[in-house]
Amino acid sequence: MAAIDIELPQAEPAESAGRSFHPWTVVLGSALALAFGAVPILQYTSGLFMAPLQKEFGWNRVELSLGISSVQLISMVSVFFVGWAMDRWGIKRVIAPLIALFATNVALMATMNSLAMYVTLYALFGVTSTGLNPVGFMKSISAYVHERRGLAMGVALSGTALGAAIVPRFAEYMIAAHGWRHAYLALALLPALVALPSVLIFLREPEGSRSRVRDGRRAKREPLDELPGLTMGEALVTRSFWLLALAIFLVSAVLNGTIAHAVPFLVDHGYSAAAAASVLSGVGLASVAGRICSGTLFDRFFAPHVAVAFFLLCIAGLFLLANLKSAEIAMICVGLTLGFELDMVGYLVPRYFGLRKFGQIYGLLFGALNAGGAVGPLAMGAAYTLWGSYEFAFVSFGLMLLVACAMVIGLPAYPYGILRRH
Repeated sequence: MAAIDIELPQAEPAESAGRSFHPWTVVLGSALALAFGAVPILQYTSGLFMAPLQKEFGWNRVELSLGISSVQLISMVSVFFVGWAMDRWGIKRVIAPLIALFATNVALMATMNSLAMYVTLYALFGVTSTGLNPVGFMKSISAYVHERRGLAMGVALSGTALGAAIVPRFAEYMIAAHGWRHAYLALALLPALVALPSVLIFLREPEGSRSRVRDGRRAKREPLDELPGLTMGEALVTRSFWLLALAIFLVSAVLNGTIAHAVPFLVDHGYSAAAAASVLSGVGLASVAGRICSGTLFDRFFAPHVAVAFFLLCIAGLFLLANLKSAEIAMICVGLTLGFELDMVGYLVPRYFGLRKFGQIYGLLFGALNAGGAVGPLAMGAAYTLWGSYEFAFVSFGLMLLVACAMVIGLPAYPYGILRRH
């Protein structure tokens, strides 16, 4: 079925509409918040903390992976409720307190003194980090940027990749110079001083969900059901939802597992911790390029076909890693694909399901992403513990990506086109 362009009535001016506002400021604010948010701090630095934590506490890599996986498992549930809360009460009211709690959570990691405390604090990240997952940012961008939405999402989500280039180098320096406890305290400043102000200053609520003031009295908040799209129940019975969910699960498991163990893998093969951090920063820069490129391609071509090309690129990188060849090139191939699953969800949810229940549907699909993110690092840790090598895991990951290719190829044409206001 061909995509339908839907004309939405122009919303009345917001209470603060006296000031000029450019939709791409939402993109800027989203990029800044994501650059110093949960993904760069949790995903890209976890490998750097493995060696000092192993040295001090004697934990093995499976035990260290338990913390990373606990974040994903808790997020599977909490992200749905966060999406529901955003649909009901608005984006900023939900995101801002969670960012403050996330910064506190990072600071508390400096007090860690047992494996139980390590896993517990990481499990708390499964709740506090949800304010810095892409759901609220993608919802705001989807509401304001229409013609070049794929590029806008790619630019915003490249903030995560930019953070991946910066935050690991910062964390590695702090660990080497001041120890892992002070490194966690320093990392806690990033969401508090950059992400939170970016959300408060730049992010905007979708116009259909704003409260209005008429005749000096506050009117009821308009329901988001006025926006076009499916309800959650309607989305759950579509083939598109389940094809997307399975593809996202598989890709997330591959990418999260590979990145979580990238530093230990490189160190095992002769890299110093500093050199491994540099490679990881290069992965982050490759991800910036990949996300902007994918966003541009989404606007020009059918997004599932673009997905297949990126998945095949990642398979090439995994093949090189499995054969212990050209680690830098291999990691760049992975980096170009890194975060692609997030971009794909943000772009395809409004295309296949509309904006009516964006937060809830996105939250469910993000749960599939979290489930994959929980399985991947544990699978990598188990492979290393059993066989003393990551080779079997890399080969298995390549096969999983081939299945993901089959899933996205099966997606139909977009039911929803560009949402325009007049």
